[in-house]
Amino acid sequence: MLADPVLGITAVGALLAVVLGLFGFGLVIAVCVGVLAAIQAVLPATDRGADEVERAQAVAADRDDAAEPDAPVGEGTAGSDPAGDG
Repeated sequence: MLADPVLGITAVGALLAVVLGLFGFGLVIAVCVGVLAAIQAVLPATDRGADEVERAQAVAADRDDAAEPDAPVGEGTAGSDPAGDG
């Protein structure tokens, strides 16, 4: 007869634990792959999104350039009196 296991774990129990662990690991991998596939399907492609961001930044920069005055306020503009002598 076989001797009783010292730690109270049989070979069948250890094998079952390993198999269940591998199954759980595979399940976690499958869920991660599914989540990443869903994210990739929902979110726009990286290159297309980058082009849209660059286009928006160029429009904003053009708008800012058009809004800036030629001479800063207080430096030689009509009606400015920085010393307050006026």
